[in-house]
Amino acid sequence: MTITLLEENKVPDIRTAEAKAASTLQQLGITRPPVNPIMVARLLGYAVNGSIFWTPNMSGRVQKINGKIRIDVNAKDHPNRRNFTIAHEIGHALLHLQGIDDATISDPEYRWTASEDQSPYKEVEANRFAAALLMPPAWVRQAFETTKDIGSLAHTFEVSSDAMRFQLEKLGLIPK
Repeated sequence: MTITLLEENKVPDIRTAEAKAASTLQQLGITRPPVNPIMVARLLGYAVNGSIFWTPNMSGRVQKINGKIRIDVNAKDHPNRRNFTIAHEIGHALLHLQGIDDATISDPEYRWTASEDQSPYKEVEANRFAAALLMPPAWVRQAFETTKDIGSLAHTFEVSSDAMRFQLEKLGLIPK
């Protein structure tokens, strides 16, 4: 089964996505940045593979086959992009594949900085999960007290500057 990301006008459950990321970090005993999403995936029992996709601009895919989760990430993407993609796919696995036997969720070029009100709700949830996993709000707020430099913060959390800027905006630490 392939799960469609274009489901009827559902509203993203952002609180649940962010809470799931926080509980995952707590469950795994991760207490400071950077969060290694490959390690997180493996600790959850998921396989992670670098892949070359035939679909142009595809960043990642998560599959559940015979109860096992496999995450494929575009090997050509920048390491920070791969980090976010892996975290995003972990979000899909934890939020959208529970209780499903076999399924695939493919993300043809999502852009987490795209307007959330125009994105399919599962994409928004997976993006918010990824942001909260890699850049937990409390950690970002604490780091922001030390430096306001987006590049330095992005380096500390091993995410792109765009991802960090978006998280800082969402947290109200910088203007949109």
